[in-house]
Amino acid sequence: MALGAGLAFLMAVSLTGCEMDRMDQEADQPLFVETRRSYDGEWKDQRCLLRSRWDGLYVPVDGWDTLKDGLDQYNAEISQETGERFKENLSLVREDPPEPGQEYYIEREIRVQRADSRIVSFWDMDSSYVGGAHGSYYAHGVNFDPASGKRLALSDVVTDLEAVYQYVKEDVKSQDDGSLYPEYEETLEAMFHNGSGDGGQLEWIMDRDGITVVFNPYVLGPWSEGSLESRMTFADCPDLLLETYRAGAGAAVQLSEGEPFYADWDRDGEKEEYIYTVQVDEETYTSSITLSRTGEGAETEAAGPWEAGDHGSLTDVWLLEAGDGRPFLWLEFSSENDLRVLEVFTLQNENGTLVLYY
Repeated sequence: MALGAGLAFLMAVSLTGCEMDRMDQEADQPLFVETRRSYDGEWKDQRCLLRSRWDGLYVPVDGWDTLKDGLDQYNAEISQETGERFKENLSLVREDPPEPGQEYYIEREIRVQRADSRIVSFWDMDSSYVGGAHGSYYAHGVNFDPASGKRLALSDVVTDLEAVYQYVKEDVKSQDDGSLYPEYEETLEAMFHNGSGDGGQLEWIMDRDGITVVFNPYVLGPWSEGSLESRMTFADCPDLLLETYRAGAGAAVQLSEGEPFYADWDRDGEKEEYIYTVQVDEETYTSSITLSRTGEGAETEAAGPWEAGDHGSLTDVWLLEAGDGRPFLWLEFSSENDLRVLEVFTLQNENGTLVLYY
């Protein structure tokens, strides 16, 4: 299925001010990207000893050749790294296989936060479990300049890196209840000033509203503290973020099950918080998605939930926003022989209306 054709149709009917003859690389052009997943695994006596899966990010439309080259290189690096980790751990799990009910795995999941002609930004979520008390996870922030195809550093998108460091330092300090490592401030300073620290590099993403910096477990504090986040938005920190990267009209954000997202679904001028969940019927091989309001106002009569579904497995969910704020939901289903179905709904008054079936 030509997903680019579906996107072109959607932009024609929904993205106000983005005419089809303006598909050159103007500043506020939404950019369509898609994830593709690869798998590997080792089985013995009908039991899975170890499985792995990893995502790659691609631009399935014409143009953007330098960005495609940059993403291809990143995808190849992740594929090689995941394959090497799989081989290294396979010999161990063959000698000490998982107990019944356990599952050993290595995963890399891409969660796109923003994709337009100014920046392509995503989390590459690295998680694994190959025995022990608990698994591990690490959020890699990955940011590309679409024009050059090169990776962006935090210093490329802020006005003053030192000022950003001071802001994040105070923000982290305000979150510390005494559980962070005694030397966390030295680690934090090293991460900002020489790009590294005892626990890893500086991880960040940029979405339409601003920048999120994440400190993974063991970087500033123990596993029990989880991840720490520091948030800077264009609205709250206009002097810290380069105006060049302020999002224009129209946007496309990839959604993840159970992760909150924000949309003006009831068209009251304010964005509300939602999540989606997926239910799979193994007998009919169908998948259904349920959207529910989870933030403030979740108990109101207009709160939903709303459901949609189709044959096959749900492989991609995107929230698209028109220039006038109208939200659209993009659902892609995959079934036998890689047959794919695309459904796009316009969301209004907490109901969905099908506008494209492809």
